[in-house]
Amino acid sequence: MKSKYKSIFKPLKINNMILKNRVFASSGISASSYHSMGDAKAAGEASLGGVSMVITCMTDIDCKKSNFYPNSVYTLSKLQRDNIRSNVKKIHQGGAKYIIELDHVGEYYRAVEGDFSWGTVNKVNEKGIVVKAIHEDAMQEVVDAYAKTAVDAKELGFDGVLFDCASGWLMSQFISTHYNKRTDEYGGSIENRAKFPKMVVQAMRNSLGTNYPILCQISANEYFEDGTPFEDLIIFLKIIEPYIDGILVICGNDQTRYQMTKLVSTNLEPFLLNLEYTEKLKKYFKLPIALLNGVATPEQIDYVLSNNKADLIGLSRPLIADPNFVNKILNNLEKDITPCLRCNQCFHVSTEYKNIGCSVNPYYTQGDTTFLSPIKQCKTRKNVVIVGAGPAGLRAALAADKCGHKVTLIDKSNDIGGLLKVISKEHFKEEIKRYLEYLRIQIEKSNVKLILNTLANKELVQNLHPDRIIIAIGGEEVIPNIAGIENENVFTARESIIHPEKLGNKIAIVGGGTVGVEIAIGLAIKENKEIYIIEIGNTLAKSANLIYRPALLERVNKANNIHVMLKTVCVKINQNSIVVKSECDDELIVDSVIISTGIRPKTKEAYDFYGIIEDTIMIGDANKTGNIIDATFDGHASGVNS
Repeated sequence: MKSKYKSIFKPLKINNMILKNRVFASSGISASSYHSMGDAKAAGEASLGGVSMVITCMTDIDCKKSNFYPNSVYTLSKLQRDNIRSNVKKIHQGGAKYIIELDHVGEYYRAVEGDFSWGTVNKVNEKGIVVKAIHEDAMQEVVDAYAKTAVDAKELGFDGVLFDCASGWLMSQFISTHYNKRTDEYGGSIENRAKFPKMVVQAMRNSLGTNYPILCQISANEYFEDGTPFEDLIIFLKIIEPYIDGILVICGNDQTRYQMTKLVSTNLEPFLLNLEYTEKLKKYFKLPIALLNGVATPEQIDYVLSNNKADLIGLSRPLIADPNFVNKILNNLEKDITPCLRCNQCFHVSTEYKNIGCSVNPYYTQGDTTFLSPIKQCKTRKNVVIVGAGPAGLRAALAADKCGHKVTLIDKSNDIGGLLKVISKEHFKEEIKRYLEYLRIQIEKSNVKLILNTLANKELVQNLHPDRIIIAIGGEEVIPNIAGIENENVFTARESIIHPEKLGNKIAIVGGGTVGVEIAIGLAIKENKEIYIIEIGNTLAKSANLIYRPALLERVNKANNIHVMLKTVCVKINQNSIVVKSECDDELIVDSVIISTGIRPKTKEAYDFYGIIEDTIMIGDANKTGNIIDATFDGHASGVNS
């Protein structure tokens, strides 16, 4: 069977390395951890899933202060080599090439008291680290270490090296006008700022020989006000062009939250957001150019490749969402690709390691846990009845069905999806729309019996003679006790999304959590409404992860028609105004009021289903209010463990 996307499956030769197709796993595939080149399991799954190349997470060179941590062990050291070889074999077994990304963290070495990090200039940086301007003797140590590490990687079976000149590490610190304020021969002009990185890549080329691939990664836009002009990057790449075999294009920076929102874009950013830079580079270089970040679908990949806007596509999060992304395209199963939501729960920085995972792939970082069983045919076929066809109930139904159980899924609505149906109607929620459509297709393909337009009750469920009952009825919106809340100009968050035509031009949103802020941004930016956010706490979108929250706040701060009132309580709602209280009372003239004060479990309704049979469980928001990652895990686990 031939894929209709012929552009994706054209082989590509880079130096002496032949890639079987144009899609590779970028280093973000391993971003759940910085340990030992990151998550090799996810990378191995992507290789088996059809990608042509896998790039490791950032790997330190054999040099003091090159890693984050003092006294860290060199990643390719003798004691680590068995593990490294195992990782190499994991990648090669799927037919992918394995590229090692080499880095020196520069000024972000986490120096203890009395110690220091190497950077471009003497300073104390924004993280409080004492930085000393690296001198030429230390530069030479770094040059030698890069060359040695590259050779070590080659001997361990890696197929190439990625020379990372992006994301705010030492090489990019020298190239960058934001970091490099030196006044000697290594600062000032781009030709001077390029000297040290050129020394490094030249030494690697001399050590590796001419027939071994070296790729270079750049940040085309650092998103600093004083960041490197793109024209400087073209000059830099021309300087090192004789030593490299391809260019990877990213944007942003790995050091500050705002810049991270460009490095790993959220759903608030457009797709293909780095495309303008690969298009420009194609005019200057014959080397293969790779586009990374914000690429989500086979159609987008085909568009970029077919129109010669880039030669390669680097994916990370879409491969975490569905490791078989490429093979599904190859076999014309693109409608079965589990779509990435760009929520960034997979990125360790987003959650500070508190809840790393994937909102749509329950096995990412969880697959080795003893309680999340792999899908396998059941020994005893059970009759599983699931009440509620939201994200948790749907995942439970699909998992139980794949295990061979008889599954009945009941929902009071005329369509599946639950809260996903509402969210998909919001602005900036294209990913949720695609996920909901994916779930609909999977249910249609399954043997799950759907009973819609039916409010389940104890008698109905009992008459189905279940062996297991899964309660996934979701939560309900919290309605605060505010005078006038029953007025016709008051809408719940859900109602405001479903019926935006009922809203006036001046709108107060009571509740500045993630949902309230999302609604505010959509109404202000897309519909030009005047918005007041009334939040009792001292911050907005408190529950959002550490990448999504800065992205939300960026848009709030840029919108002149969004007015934020923190530490403020709504005490009364009138027909054309609301009364709020903070340090003093105030009256705001508004046309409509949206109540967005959270969701709570439908505990009472859920309890009604207990007592029919012993094997009865609650999942998703019915059990505890959460987000899609929680619903996915709860649902899948309850299905496979039926």
